[in-house]
Amino acid sequence: MKNDVPYQLLITIPLLIIGIPFIVARMTGWTRLAERFASESSVDGPVFRAASLQLKAGLFPGKYTNAVRIIVGADSIALMPIWILKFSHSRLVIPWSAIGDCKPEKMLWWRFTRLTFGDGRFSMLLRGRVGQALEQRWNELHPGSTLFN
Repeated sequence: MKNDVPYQLLITIPLLIIGIPFIVARMTGWTRLAERFASESSVDGPVFRAASLQLKAGLFPGKYTNAVRIIVGADSIALMPIWILKFSHSRLVIPWSAIGDCKPEKMLWWRFTRLTFGDGRFSMLLRGRVGQALEQRWNELHPGSTLFN
Protein backbone atom coordinates (compact mmCIF):
# COMPACT_ATOMS: atom_id res chain seq x y z
CA MET A 1 0.00 0.00 0.00
CA LYS A 2 2.79 2.44 0.86
CA ASN A 3 4.56 1.74 -2.44
CA ASP A 4 1.44 2.71 -4.44
CA VAL A 5 1.71 6.42 -3.59
CA PRO A 6 4.55 7.30 -6.03
CA TYR A 7 2.75 5.49 -8.87
CA GLN A 8 -0.48 7.29 -8.10
CA LEU A 9 1.34 10.62 -8.13
CA LEU A 10 3.02 9.77 -11.44
CA ILE A 11 -0.43 9.29 -12.95
CA THR A 12 -2.35 12.03 -11.11
CA ILE A 13 0.04 14.97 -11.57
CA PRO A 14 0.24 14.76 -15.40
CA LEU A 15 -3.54 14.33 -15.58
CA LEU A 16 -3.99 17.50 -13.51
CA ILE A 17 -1.42 19.43 -15.58
CA ILE A 18 -3.29 18.51 -18.75
CA GLY A 19 -6.84 18.47 -17.37
CA ILE A 20 -7.00 21.77 -15.50
CA PRO A 21 -6.20 23.92 -18.58
CA PHE A 22 -9.02 22.16 -20.48
CA ILE A 23 -11.44 23.03 -17.68
CA VAL A 24 -10.20 26.64 -17.59
CA ALA A 25 -10.57 26.94 -21.39
CA ARG A 26 -14.19 25.80 -21.17
CA MET A 27 -15.12 27.91 -18.15
CA THR A 28 -13.64 31.17 -19.45
CA GLY A 29 -15.04 30.73 -22.96
CA TRP A 30 -11.74 30.32 -24.84
CA THR A 31 -13.16 27.11 -26.31
CA ARG A 32 -16.26 28.95 -27.57
CA LEU A 33 -14.10 31.65 -29.15
CA ALA A 34 -11.93 28.93 -30.71
CA GLU A 35 -14.99 27.43 -32.40
CA ARG A 36 -15.26 30.64 -34.38
CA PHE A 37 -11.76 32.13 -34.47
CA ALA A 38 -9.24 29.27 -34.27
CA SER A 39 -6.70 29.79 -37.03
CA GLU A 40 -3.06 29.29 -37.88
CA SER A 41 -2.99 32.18 -40.37
CA SER A 42 -0.19 34.70 -39.92
CA VAL A 43 -0.76 38.18 -38.56
CA ASP A 44 1.76 40.97 -39.06
CA GLY A 45 2.06 43.73 -36.50
CA PRO A 46 3.52 44.60 -33.11
CA VAL A 47 4.06 41.54 -30.91
CA PHE A 48 3.39 41.66 -27.16
CA ARG A 49 4.98 38.70 -25.39
CA ALA A 50 3.88 37.55 -21.94
CA ALA A 51 0.76 39.68 -22.14
CA SER A 52 -2.04 39.43 -19.62
CA LEU A 53 -5.74 39.51 -20.27
CA GLN A 54 -9.02 38.82 -18.60
CA LEU A 55 -11.47 36.93 -20.77
CA LYS A 56 -15.20 36.92 -20.11
CA ALA A 57 -16.75 34.66 -22.70
CA GLY A 58 -18.13 31.89 -20.55
CA LEU A 59 -19.48 31.31 -17.09
CA PHE A 60 -16.59 32.92 -15.26
CA PRO A 61 -13.99 35.54 -16.14
CA GLY A 62 -10.58 34.00 -16.51
CA LYS A 63 -7.25 35.71 -16.02
CA TYR A 64 -4.35 34.77 -18.21
CA THR A 65 -1.47 36.49 -16.43
CA ASN A 66 1.68 36.65 -18.58
CA ALA A 67 0.29 33.66 -20.49
CA VAL A 68 -0.60 34.98 -23.94
CA ARG A 69 1.37 36.39 -26.86
CA ILE A 70 -0.69 38.99 -28.72
CA ILE A 71 -0.12 40.39 -32.19
CA VAL A 72 -2.06 43.53 -33.12
CA GLY A 73 -2.41 43.37 -36.89
CA ALA A 74 -3.96 45.65 -39.47
CA ASP A 75 -6.87 43.27 -40.14
CA SER A 76 -6.96 41.08 -37.05
CA ILE A 77 -5.64 40.29 -33.60
CA ALA A 78 -3.80 37.03 -32.89
CA LEU A 79 -3.79 35.41 -29.44
CA MET A 80 -1.33 32.61 -28.80
CA PRO A 81 -1.18 30.86 -25.41
CA ILE A 82 2.05 29.86 -23.70
CA TRP A 83 3.35 26.36 -24.41
CA ILE A 84 1.72 24.65 -21.43
CA LEU A 85 -1.74 25.83 -22.56
CA LYS A 86 -1.32 24.96 -26.25
CA PHE A 87 -2.95 21.54 -25.81
CA SER A 88 -6.19 23.06 -24.51
CA HIS A 89 -6.18 26.60 -25.94
CA SER A 90 -6.19 27.01 -29.71
CA ARG A 91 -4.46 29.93 -31.38
CA LEU A 92 -7.07 32.61 -32.08
CA VAL A 93 -7.10 35.09 -34.95
CA ILE A 94 -9.92 37.55 -34.39
CA PRO A 95 -10.73 39.94 -37.25
CA TRP A 96 -11.38 43.55 -36.34
CA SER A 97 -14.80 43.22 -37.96
CA ALA A 98 -15.81 40.77 -35.17
CA ILE A 99 -15.07 43.37 -32.49
CA GLY A 100 -18.06 45.51 -31.59
CA ASP A 101 -16.31 48.03 -29.39
CA CYS A 102 -12.93 48.98 -27.97
CA LYS A 103 -12.93 51.44 -25.12
CA PRO A 104 -10.69 52.50 -22.26
CA GLU A 105 -11.77 51.85 -18.67
CA LYS A 106 -10.35 52.76 -15.29
CA MET A 107 -10.44 50.72 -12.10
CA LEU A 108 -8.96 52.58 -9.20
CA TRP A 109 -5.65 53.84 -10.65
CA TRP A 110 -5.27 51.18 -13.36
CA ARG A 111 -6.17 51.85 -16.97
CA PHE A 112 -7.57 49.00 -19.07
CA THR A 113 -8.84 48.49 -22.58
CA ARG A 114 -12.03 46.47 -23.04
CA LEU A 115 -12.71 44.72 -26.33
CA THR A 116 -16.32 43.65 -26.77
CA PHE A 117 -17.23 41.10 -29.40
CA GLY A 118 -20.32 41.31 -31.62
CA ASP A 119 -23.38 40.96 -29.42
CA GLY A 120 -21.59 41.97 -26.20
CA ARG A 121 -21.64 38.55 -24.52
CA PHE A 122 -17.88 38.18 -24.89
CA SER A 123 -15.34 40.69 -23.70
CA MET A 124 -11.62 40.90 -23.13
CA LEU A 125 -9.87 43.23 -20.72
CA LEU A 126 -6.23 44.17 -21.42
CA ARG A 127 -3.77 46.45 -19.70
CA GLY A 128 -0.60 48.28 -20.59
CA ARG A 129 1.09 48.64 -23.97
CA VAL A 130 -1.01 46.00 -25.69
CA GLY A 131 -4.18 47.82 -24.61
CA GLN A 132 -2.82 51.09 -25.97
CA ALA A 133 -1.89 49.44 -29.28
CA LEU A 134 -5.40 47.98 -29.58
CA GLU A 135 -6.98 51.37 -28.87
CA GLN A 136 -4.72 53.05 -31.43
CA ARG A 137 -5.61 50.52 -34.15
CA TRP A 138 -9.33 50.76 -33.28
CA ASN A 139 -9.14 54.54 -33.57
CA GLU A 140 -7.47 54.19 -37.00
CA LEU A 141 -10.28 51.90 -38.16
CA HIS A 142 -13.01 54.09 -36.61
CA PRO A 143 -11.78 57.67 -37.05
CA GLY A 144 -14.95 59.28 -35.70
CA SER A 145 -14.92 57.43 -32.39
CA THR A 146 -14.56 59.35 -29.15
CA LEU A 147 -12.06 56.89 -27.76
CA PHE A 148 -9.61 59.28 -26.14
CA ASN A 149 -11.76 61.45 -23.89
